[in-house]
Amino acid sequence: MDIRLLKNFRELNTRLSITLFCFLNTIWVTGQEINCNKANVSLMPSIAAGDAVMHLHVSMDIQTNTIADTLVLETSVKIGGKDIDSGVSLAPYNLVVTNFYNVRDTIEANVRNISGTMPFCDRQEIRIIKGCHSRFYLDYDVTGTGLFFSLLKSNGTNIYEFSKELESVFPNNVNIKAWEIKAPDNYYVIRSYDEGMDGNMDELLFVNKNYVALDSFMFLGTKVRLYSILTEPSSKANQIKNELRRAFRKLYKLSPFKKDFTILRVLYRAGGLGAGHSINDICIVDIDLNSISVFHECLHSIFENDFASQKKGQFFVSESIIEWLSRYFTGKENTTKWKKTCDTPIYDLEEDDSNTACQIYGRGPEIIDDVARMVGADKLALCLIDFLDSSRGKVVDYDMLIEYLNTHISRRAVALMDRAVKGI
Repeated sequence: MDIRLLKNFRELNTRLSITLFCFLNTIWVTGQEINCNKANVSLMPSIAAGDAVMHLHVSMDIQTNTIADTLVLETSVKIGGKDIDSGVSLAPYNLVVTNFYNVRDTIEANVRNISGTMPFCDRQEIRIIKGCHSRFYLDYDVTGTGLFFSLLKSNGTNIYEFSKELESVFPNNVNIKAWEIKAPDNYYVIRSYDEGMDGNMDELLFVNKNYVALDSFMFLGTKVRLYSILTEPSSKANQIKNELRRAFRKLYKLSPFKKDFTILRVLYRAGGLGAGHSINDICIVDIDLNSISVFHECLHSIFENDFASQKKGQFFVSESIIEWLSRYFTGKENTTKWKKTCDTPIYDLEEDDSNTACQIYGRGPEIIDDVARMVGADKLALCLIDFLDSSRGKVVDYDMLIEYLNTHISRRAVALMDRAVKGI
């Protein structure tokens, strides 16, 4: 080959290689794991359109070894864009990215809102044109958050909540190694985060210290932090505390556990009924509910079972059993006067709401009471606890419960229970 042709070919090949490399070096990095050495989150309480609005300022120390010029971090909210009437932006805004080693060196970045294919499923892309920077600060603000959809909204400006179940205002594809949460001195900070690979925040609550009283107690290495509305009579608060202490001790004898709890007793109701919910080690229960309901959420928190949804009998195995165990351990009877009735058998229920509560939390435990009279309450409680404990890490359904009970208690008792649950 002519030496000049060979030289020209090599030059052309080099230019093509450089062009291809530059093209590949500007790819969008979505889904790639990126490290955050520390996420600083600060609360700035505010009010918009008469509602409590959580204004968070987020600062993240981002580090990545990728050679790509551009990173795309994804967050999600229930409703994207901006509420014109209230001036509330539910998407990240005031976006600033700076070089970690020289904060005066600003890095180009922007936010793009993307409408979801279903209602309340919008998301945002935070695009960072990082170039050769491997470490930088990402700062942004979020105003709004899921309190618009939370049962805690009735507490007004006394409680601000971020819940991962409602939205994710922290990037989804970032591994957050440490958190630093800041709030005004007159607020308690209650938080729960995933200690797994991503370290994401699951629940973040800011509670006004002038709104609740904090009572802590220890037993057998377990610490319980009990927050209750200040206006509640001290006699009722002490009664709840003492009944919980006895219930925890009774449970520990059957199934030793090691877990700390944060219990928040405030306004938390749906459809006119008091409600409860647990997120990891945080239990939120309406202030008007008794120790049965509080311990109910504590049991969910202890066993952390994953119950199959959209399957027959789902609420009997996920709620009725827990409700019966809570009554057993607290030694109390349920005296709820149900405002609504439901004729649909528990086995066929598709929703857990104010219309079906009488079946799930009323009729369900009554059916289990019938079994307890046949086999003994202590034996049945131990059996149900063993079932929940042995089902950790599995998706639990009604058929699994029946199969387990058939090998541990009277088959006749199980058959009668099964017929009652199915309304046969």
